[in-house]
Amino acid sequence: MRIGTLPTLALILALAACSSDDGSSSSKDAGAADGYVDGLFGGDTTQSDSGSQIKETTCENAPVSAGQAGSCEVTKTGTSGLFVVGDLLLPGGEVVNSGGVIIEAGKITCVGCECADKAGEHTWVVCNEAVVSPGLIDAHNHVGWLNGRPWVAAEAKVDPALRWEHRHDWRKGKRGNPKINVTGGGASYDQKAFGELRYVLTGGTSIFGSGDLSGLMRDLDATGKGDNGLGQPGARYDTFPLGDSSGTQLDSGCGYGKVPTTPNADAWAPHVAEGIDAAARNEFLCLSNQGEGANDTIASNVALIHGTGLNATDLALMAAKGSKLIWSPRSNVSLYGETARVVAAHRVGVSIGLGVDWLPSGSMNMVRELACAAYLNDNHWGGYFGDWQLWEMATIGAARALAMDDAVGALLVGHAGDIAVFRRKSGAPHR
Repeated sequence: MRIGTLPTLALILALAACSSDDGSSSSKDAGAADGYVDGLFGGDTTQSDSGSQIKETTCENAPVSAGQAGSCEVTKTGTSGLFVVGDLLLPGGEVVNSGGVIIEAGKITCVGCECADKAGEHTWVVCNEAVVSPGLIDAHNHVGWLNGRPWVAAEAKVDPALRWEHRHDWRKGKRGNPKINVTGGGASYDQKAFGELRYVLTGGTSIFGSGDLSGLMRDLDATGKGDNGLGQPGARYDTFPLGDSSGTQLDSGCGYGKVPTTPNADAWAPHVAEGIDAAARNEFLCLSNQGEGANDTIASNVALIHGTGLNATDLALMAAKGSKLIWSPRSNVSLYGETARVVAAHRVGVSIGLGVDWLPSGSMNMVRELACAAYLNDNHWGGYFGDWQLWEMATIGAARALAMDDAVGALLVGHAGDIAVFRRKSGAPHR
């Protein structure tokens, strides 16, 4: 079923915990890598101003189901659309308990307490002790490796405690470092379909992933067919914006293969500053008009993927320009022992989206990536982000980074009917 024509409804009975069994490059938990220090990314980790507070309201006289907790029941069969009842997760941390969503012809036409009165001819799906969320969006993947497997250091006879300082160190074995040779790549149509199924079964509905998909999920990338079913162009994916795929590393100066200007696109997502050393940060300097041969490419239609090597000054510049950040914590910690300074990014006003990166060093789906983000937040940043803010990174934040927030990523009238239903954890609708 293509979600460009019909909504995807994922019924999930449990969320996975954060552990390393899905493929962190170390034998240790991806959230507890060597050298990872409390408060390292952003200094003061006092809870954000908006904090973890959510606003909850409850609809009166809402439809009910006799089903068990965490289940959904079709209570009425209709002919003109779908009416789903549950606890609605809305933007800004708002929760409408026992609310409804109407989906007609693949679009949301009603959200809230009054929808039951408008759903007389619709099929009713009533969910008990469950949350209705917009489908999760993976804002960073390399879908050619959906057929891969986790890279495990011990199997490759590499010290599990080792971390690299720049992506070319592990890609190309630069500076005397061991090279990572990964299984997979060039996934076939069927292999991509199985990979996408991992997402669909855990509430995923869209991927931005440098290549065509099989059709189970919405393709937000302009690469290949670029057919996302939204009537708008996909975002432009750029793995090597400086033409450095051969492994060029420069601590200063901009003598790369190229230094691009800002593309004429709704959204451009280049991989920048993937690493923790001066060579990683220098990539950003060359794209932000700082250095000989640099260009000013940082703009409101730019979402930097990774940004691991950026400091607070760099992030403030991104905020001033309206640029976004796409964060892949599990892969970052697995490879570099650190991750992007997302606390600092949030403090200065950078919008953040979440993505898994790829299977060899990242997560197998967005639920796993969210679990790692929550682990870092709970154990290293003092709960700076509220659960709803992490959840938004995987929904509207991801959509915003890709200039798709007018069409997906939120339960709003006019948006695509990409929804997921999860069992609600008592007192924690977003966890």
